[in-house]
Amino acid sequence: MKSLRRISCILVLATAILLASAGSAAASAPALKVAPLMYRQTIQDNTPKIGYVDVSNPTDGPLTINTQVQAFRQINLSGNLEYYDDPAIAKGIKFGLMQFTLGPREAYRVAFTVDPRELPKGGVYAALFFQTVPPPQNGGVSFIAESAKVGSLLVITNGNGERSGTITGAPGPFQFGSGITGTLAYRNDGQPPMGVAYNPQLSIKAGPFGEPAEYNGPLIFPGNTRSMDYQRPGDYFGIFPLVVEDRVTGKTSYHWMLVVTGNWRPALAFLVPLLAFLFWRHRHRLRHPRRRRGKRGSSQTAASHEVTHAIPITHITKKQLKIHVEDKGE
Repeated sequence: MKSLRRISCILVLATAILLASAGSAAASAPALKVAPLMYRQTIQDNTPKIGYVDVSNPTDGPLTINTQVQAFRQINLSGNLEYYDDPAIAKGIKFGLMQFTLGPREAYRVAFTVDPRELPKGGVYAALFFQTVPPPQNGGVSFIAESAKVGSLLVITNGNGERSGTITGAPGPFQFGSGITGTLAYRNDGQPPMGVAYNPQLSIKAGPFGEPAEYNGPLIFPGNTRSMDYQRPGDYFGIFPLVVEDRVTGKTSYHWMLVVTGNWRPALAFLVPLLAFLFWRHRHRLRHPRRRRGKRGSSQTAASHEVTHAIPITHITKKQLKIHVEDKGE
């Protein structure tokens, strides 16, 4: 037992010595802020333009920051972006600084230059990235180093750009909730290089007497389709169109729907059985029409009886015709 206790003490001391010699571990979690998040510009001439991005350090320690320019594009209906290196973008858009340092709680305005002569015509899409550099590790301290990378998006129209789109989807034709809800799908019909990315500006009106609501859609690249959630609460009843007007292209689309929403929904408990009864009654009358009786049934029957037993004119003899004429004379 004593030997086991001695071995346990030796192991505890050895572990403590190893931990002390390894030093303490620290985790660095830098943060970085930029503004604006998106930069839009239309360039009609070949004069280089200068822009600025504000970068701030919200931490209590200094940060060393590297700059980088990359191109970006959309890859799916949700609008997720993919960043990649493009020689033309790197040549036409440049930072004034490749690296700089921000002190604690310090901000800096970073300049960049856009040279339209080096960029392709039409839509140009670039990302201005700022990435922190992990601090060097000391001999007695080990770091789990992290790097923050944030950026500002550039959406540039170099020269003349074409904007053309189509609404390819609308809320369902039957609406029975608390309002009109659904998904709108919008396709950018432009073709690169002259077709450019843009945000659809839609005016949506429910019914002939509804007030139009303005809706700013997400950024959509040429050839891409994106879905947008639409919601218009209210009490609606009837069959009417959802009118969607595209302010950018001037196109208008109509989507007809049967709508019973809001306070009109309890009326369905009465209207549905009533309409079903009226439909059944109409069908029953068509299948089983009533037989009308004459007001003077006996006289009609007698007349029909006389007609039935009348002598056909082809069988009247001369004697019968003579008697009939004499009777008329009297």
